[in-house]
Amino acid sequence: VMALSAFVTIDRIEGTIPGLGDVMSKSPTLRAVVSGFLATAVLKIFMTILPWLLHALLQYECVPTKSALQDHLHRWLWSFNVIFVLLVATIGNSLVGVTKLLIQHPNQVFRILAESLPGASNFYLIYVLLHFLALAIEMLRPYFLVEYLVRKVMYGNGTVGLITESCWDGEGVRYSRWSIILAAAIIFSSMQPLILPFALLLFVSGYHVYKYRLLYVDDPQYDSGGLGWVIAAEHILVALGVYQCTMIGLISLRGHWEQTTAMFPLLFVTAAAIRWVWEEQRNWKFLPMESVAE
Repeated sequence: VMALSAFVTIDRIEGTIPGLGDVMSKSPTLRAVVSGFLATAVLKIFMTILPWLLHALLQYECVPTKSALQDHLHRWLWSFNVIFVLLVATIGNSLVGVTKLLIQHPNQVFRILAESLPGASNFYLIYVLLHFLALAIEMLRPYFLVEYLVRKVMYGNGTVGLITESCWDGEGVRYSRWSIILAAAIIFSSMQPLILPFALLLFVSGYHVYKYRLLYVDDPQYDSGGLGWVIAAEHILVALGVYQCTMIGLISLRGHWEQTTAMFPLLFVTAAAIRWVWEEQRNWKFLPMESVAE
């Protein structure tokens, strides 16, 4: 992720495309807009391809059911997003470097988050805004049209068959995608308040889009039994813990030690909630739905 962000820059593109540098030099505003959206757009494109790559890897784990496969995708995608996109890319170091620093100085986690995350708030605001385009693609689903045309050319009209959801359009991928948006809104809510109304508008729009798809478009291929929701709840609590650590670091850097001390119990409450949700997952995964409801 960091290599892509560093390689695809406006300076490199100007050196590759003749005449682009002259256009950008005449319009500093256009250069600033393109530079701001470029890294985010490249990251978004990579995250669109990532589910297909993880799906291919999971084929070798002998996952027994489609719902279990989507649960695995949900966890893997979320972990990748949080570690490599939200934290490591923001801090600006390698995963090994960050891990080594935290092992040697675990008490520095608050300072690292407080010094690194505020500078990336505008990046994640643009990241949320780009999901409006992704939501429009969810409505149109051009990838299914392309798949249909390819099958039609290869096999003819009589053997096209029903096109079901693909690996990058399944329940686990959707859960992880929307969980990371909500996580970004929570973590950067105090550092970039403008992200909140856009995230709210995005979720309201997404509610209507997926409601229409579930009622009139999608053909359900499996039943997760509600386990995806429990996993998503655990992930949102993790994001809340990251937000609390960041705010503790920011407040401590300003020397307000009374407020910092008062916020520490919230971390233990969040950790207890994560543990409770983790234990509930076993009930959702192994018990009948009637027993879980009781």
